[in-house]
Amino acid sequence: MYHTLSKREKKIARECIDKGLNSAFTRALDEAGSALQEWHEKNIPVADAYHKLYGIIDKHNKAIARRYDNI
Repeated sequence: MYHTLSKREKKIARECIDKGLNSAFTRALDEAGSALQEWHEKNIPVADAYHKLYGIIDKHNKAIARRYDNI
């Protein structure tokens, strides 16, 4: 059985979802920033750094999609 949210409840739900999304985006960007910093400091080959960065973003993107799609 589904419950239809009122306009006020939808606004509150959207604010909660936005807060969660911002937190997830922040974690992803922090981890990506660490990978980029490591690349600059340790002179890791460009291809390896790119693949690591891509993997980080892809991992976080999948987690965000699982959590927030169809809410």
